Amino acid sequence: MGKRHYIINGPDQILDLVTSLTHGNYNQQVWIKFQLDDNQHIRCALTGLRRDEGSNKRWFFDGRAIPNGQELALPVKGFYSFIEKAGHARGWIDWVGEKSNKETD
Repeated sequence: MGKRHYIINGPDQILDLVTSLTHGNYNQQVWIKFQLDDNQHIRCALTGLRRDEGSNKRWFFDGRAIPNGQELALPVKGFYSFIEKAGHARGWIDWVGEKSNKETD
């Protein structure tokens, strides 16, 4: 999983990212979905969110993601832009560290 993946589809509004970050707790967090460049779909729960140089359309994030077909969440760092259209590179995601505990919806 070590290579960088590009996000080609995901949420259309910042509220989705903020909701994942602020609602629920570690075990019952709101998960958002991203589609990656290799057509993989992942679920991601955010643990950190910061603006890219003051923009309200471009964001860096930290979180935990569950790759398609797996049960374990992996720590991730990424970038997401609401400027680019779906189907084009809207951001990127890197897996960092080791697997964490099993996650459920």
